Amino acid sequence: MHLLVVQKFTLKIVGYGATSDGYDMVAPSGEGAERCMKQAMATVDTPIDYINVHGTSTPVGDVKELGAIKNVFGDKIPAISSTKSMTGHSLGAAGAHEAIYTLLMLDNDFIAPSINIETLDEAAEGCNIVTETKENAGLQTVMSNSFGFWWYKCDINF
Repeated sequence: MHLLVVQKFTLKIVGYGATSDGYDMVAPSGEGAERCMKQAMATVDTPIDYINVHGTSTPVGDVKELGAIKNVFGDKIPAISSTKSMTGHSLGAAGAHEAIYTLLMLDNDFIAPSINIETLDEAAEGCNIVTETKENAGLQTVMSNSFGFWWYKCDINF
């Protein structure tokens, strides 16, 4: 038996970006991700508190995404995690899933961790990567990164 509780919440999209990165089908340059995040932040007046990164655990993709985040946020990098670490990659549905997970975290004020991390890449230095659930996170504005093959990119801020 399952008991479901319906919670009604009102959240709005406060920024979005959509770009592509023509560098390589599966190996991004990072420039498109950077432009996409900047576009998404252009209409946002508050700082981003959390990013649900694309984070597929690929050496090339994750390093380029973290580099883009560092370039965009400088020394004010928000908390970062990848829900794919818990769910796997759902391919075509990944962007929708991650946006939903990001909304649930915003509505319930927690950050789900990136799990199964044994050793962080040197590229992660200076990044606030969440490895344990963070309750009462104080989330006000969050970002969901979705990047696909040919590095089509989409960012949504809530």
